[in-house]
Amino acid sequence: MGNASNLILDPTTARYYLAGEIITTLPVLSEYIGQERGLGMGMAAGRMFPAQKTNLILLRGKVLAADEAKDKGFDFALRAKPDLKPRLDGPIGRCGEAVRAFQDVVQKEFIEPSRVDIEPQAYFPVATRAVDTVFELYDRVASELDAILAAHIAGYVSKRNLVVAVSLAALFIAVFLFIAFHISVKFAVLDMVRLAESLSSGDSSVRLKATSHDELGDLARYLNKTASRVGQLIDMLNLRRKYAETIIASMPVGIIVLRGNLIVVRTNRALRETFGLEESAAAGRPLEDVLPVAGLREAALDVIATGMMQHAFRLEAIGGDGARRPLRVTIVKTRLAEGEGEEGKGEEQYGALIVVVEDVSEEERLKGLADAAERSYRNVVDNAVDGIVVMDQDGRISSFNRAAERLFGYERAQALGRPVTMLIPEKYRQAHEEGLARYIRTRRPRMLGSTASLEGLRKNGAVFPIELSVSAHDVDGKTVFTGIVRDVTERLRMEQALRNRETQLRQSQKMEAVGRLAGGVAHDFNNLLTTILSCSDFLLRNLKPDDANRADVLEIESAGNRAAALTKQILAFGRKQMLQSQRMDLNAMVNEMQGMLRRLIGEDIELSILPCEKPLIIDADRGQAGQVIMNLVVNARDAMPNGGKIVIETAPVDFDEEYVHRHGAIPPGAYAALAVSDTGCGMSEAVQSHLFEPFFTTKETGKGTGLGLATVHGIIAQSRGHVTVYSKEGRGTTFKIYLPRSGGQAENGGSAAQQAELPKGSGTVLLVEDEASVREVARRALALNGFTVIATGDPLEALAVCGRLKEPIRLLITDMIMPKLNGLELARKVKAMRPDIQTLYMSGYTEHAVLEQGGKEMEGAFLQKPFMPRAFLEKIHEILRA
Repeated sequence: MGNASNLILDPTTARYYLAGEIITTLPVLSEYIGQERGLGMGMAAGRMFPAQKTNLILLRGKVLAADEAKDKGFDFALRAKPDLKPRLDGPIGRCGEAVRAFQDVVQKEFIEPSRVDIEPQAYFPVATRAVDTVFELYDRVASELDAILAAHIAGYVSKRNLVVAVSLAALFIAVFLFIAFHISVKFAVLDMVRLAESLSSGDSSVRLKATSHDELGDLARYLNKTASRVGQLIDMLNLRRKYAETIIASMPVGIIVLRGNLIVVRTNRALRETFGLEESAAAGRPLEDVLPVAGLREAALDVIATGMMQHAFRLEAIGGDGARRPLRVTIVKTRLAEGEGEEGKGEEQYGALIVVVEDVSEEERLKGLADAAERSYRNVVDNAVDGIVVMDQDGRISSFNRAAERLFGYERAQALGRPVTMLIPEKYRQAHEEGLARYIRTRRPRMLGSTASLEGLRKNGAVFPIELSVSAHDVDGKTVFTGIVRDVTERLRMEQALRNRETQLRQSQKMEAVGRLAGGVAHDFNNLLTTILSCSDFLLRNLKPDDANRADVLEIESAGNRAAALTKQILAFGRKQMLQSQRMDLNAMVNEMQGMLRRLIGEDIELSILPCEKPLIIDADRGQAGQVIMNLVVNARDAMPNGGKIVIETAPVDFDEEYVHRHGAIPPGAYAALAVSDTGCGMSEAVQSHLFEPFFTTKETGKGTGLGLATVHGIIAQSRGHVTVYSKEGRGTTFKIYLPRSGGQAENGGSAAQQAELPKGSGTVLLVEDEASVREVARRALALNGFTVIATGDPLEALAVCGRLKEPIRLLITDMIMPKLNGLELARKVKAMRPDIQTLYMSGYTEHAVLEQGGKEMEGAFLQKPFMPRAFLEKIHEILRA
């Protein structure tokens, strides 16, 4: 016995380690794995509790420690007895692999996640395989150890070693007890498996026997409680399923429940009524047979393949009559309970689908109407001429049309959501905010429904005049304000231009009235002046230098000349004088007048002349243009009694259509500009409104006739030019003259040479003048110069003279306005009779239309009354030389 005992318990032999595995390691390992399996089954059925998770972590640690001890024991045993390796390697490897696989499942499915998703059916086989491989290894090791011990027992018995025999007997008893314990544990686990399978099938009535007070008894009682809770959950789920079925059946939209293979499980009444289906004809049939809608099957398969939980889209169903029916389809991925449909009995179905089908024909129709209305509204708003800005009750912009974009310079995206105060100048913002708050608080409108004249603020900071009308309405319980904004810049400009034109028209009508008066008087007045001046000239020729009467005659001549100048002024502001236009350089003319102008203004006033670099060629009457400049300079001088400065500037300017559209009166074109500025007292707007009226003056009595600026206006207007004035009281005045520019070179307009002696006249002159006094002084002047004169006051008699007179007539001198025939008609008839005859036209009245008809016939052959005899004769010799 002693020798046998030493052989068994000797730690240097394989028998020692194999006995340790059977007695200690493998039983402990199988116990721990069994506890893990039971605890995991409960957790899989009851979906995890924190305390059980902690216990499972501890058990897993014990299993891994026991498995490591097992591997070390077998390693020592196989090194001591290498011939065991071929027979034990397989069971040892399978056991280790199964145990580790089981521990991986425990780690990934129970310890790491927050909840248990593995089903008992998937968990139990892995755990059972680990337990079975431990028992398999145990059986193989026991078999090997039996053989070793049997050999040793035989040897020891032959030596009558009773101690060893007794020890071996004790070992067999231990092995028998372990096997008995293992069988009891195995039956307990099988009961637990049956409980789990019952729960998974929906049967919660099965319970475990829990009579023992060991760990297996505790586990059985825990699983019985879990089974009770699961039963309650199953009952609740069944109730919810019935509730869901009721909801599906009563839903107003069509619903189809499908298996994962797209076989119809059930349909609801709304679907069957919509598509004319029988309830019995739908269940168990493929989806495409029940609802033949193009694209529906593909969409369902796509939901299954991609793992989407929900997919909504639009399809079209085509009815038997060919009519298209728009559908809104929603496919929801869900789990179909076991046993639904004949083919699903006994299997749990995954990836099943619920298809929701809505006929949206009416919705589409209404949406189409709404979209059309919205497009129409948006089209009206976006194409409105006025800006439309919608603001919410918080003062932020919610709508901004195209016209508003143009008005304020913001794009719609830049304006939406921003405070409307960005469109309001700073001075109006406080009033806007107070008014908005007051309306929200009291609902009392102040400017709602009315139009207000305000100002807007552009993106670039420019302020512009607007008209604003605002309305308010409620949307979803909140107040919305709509503002209609109209830019009135152009309208105000046009109104101002209209007022200016009305002022100009009134001024023009005044001037026209005065002009008609002047023209009406001028004819007779100039005839009288012609007689007075001519007779004065005749008297002076006959009086000796020391004659006492000479002074009186000179005074008469001077008064006649002043009266003639006054008449010219009257005709000038009335635009009734005959202008002798010529092409000239405005710069040169201003420079020529510089000396005379300096003498005119005096030493206490500084004169600055700033001509432009290039010539400014214009068509104008040189004398009248000079008169304009002189009158403006005199007016500037009189505005500076204490001295100052006068600046005369010239420049070319061009007015295009856009400029004229903005600024009014002056037509587009190329102009020569003449500006005369002073630093005098300036003028009020009231004075400026009467500035060009004849006889209007602000000077003291006797210091001005009031004709200076009226004459300027008349001459410039008759020359197709324009006059503007800029003046502020205390800041001086600037007059600007605009005359049309002309091409070509300036004509020689230098000062006249010293008076030469008149040549002697010869030949016959036919004089036709209906005013006897004028006819007489003209005849006398011609005769004194040597001409043979035939004078008459009747145009018809003049024609008769031309017809009967045999000798040639060199010159026809005719008044323009006469009874029976005017001068132009007479000249044409005489010209027809005598083609070589020359003609001189005379008139003291320039309004008559016949003067406008003369054209080239009168060019260079006209003499304005009143005239002196010398001027009369000079003009005659000029024509005869030509």
